[in-house]
Amino acid sequence: MKKSAFIFLGGLAVSVIGCFLYYRELTLLGFINSSFIVGGILLFISLFGTVAQSGFFDAATYGMRRAFKINGKEMDKDEAQSIRPFSELVSFSVSPLLFASLALLGLMLIGLGIYYV
Repeated sequence: MKKSAFIFLGGLAVSVIGCFLYYRELTLLGFINSSFIVGGILLFISLFGTVAQSGFFDAATYGMRRAFKINGKEMDKDEAQSIRPFSELVSFSVSPLLFASLALLGLMLIGLGIYYV
């Protein structure tokens, strides 16, 4: 929960700074746009991490290892098996990132509701 709060506050700060840099002022519409971009990027990263940790890309990376040569020589089956799968390389916790991105997108939706009312 603490990591989610730090990521949320960091995303909020990046949204406000992005609004100032792009629009030269802090407006509700500028904040909605910048928080949508930051929240979307965080959501995409967390969803990619979830898919990568599930082992979805392991078969593709194994096939690429078998198909391509490394240093001019082909890999045998034992060498390809000894390399760690992609799902083990992606080892960060995605839940704080997911909760922070959903909170940032929820704040964006509240701002959008205020903008249209």
